[in-house]
Amino acid sequence: MKLDLSKLETKFETLDFRKGDVLFRQGEINGDGFILKSGVVGLTREVGGAIVHAAKINSGEVMGVWKVLFDQPERTFTGTCLLDVTVLKIPEENLQRI
Repeated sequence: MKLDLSKLETKFETLDFRKGDVLFRQGEINGDGFILKSGVVGLTREVGGAIVHAAKINSGEVMGVWKVLFDQPERTFTGTCLLDVTVLKIPEENLQRI
């Protein structure tokens, strides 16, 4: 399903990342969220010294919001670009108001 993100593009900053770039890391305290406009992002988590692959995020999906929505002190996952990626950044302040 192709989502029309044009209205959101007027409200949120658009950022581009290259394959291999890290959007956010497990343990970080920043809580900005992202809407994936294009590309694919892999979510991983370190558990007992091993890297566990948790999910692949595709266009139109939201990521990076768990910390704020579940009132956690730090990020649970690392988000790495598996392809070149364009995202809309949802500032942490916006998520906290929800």
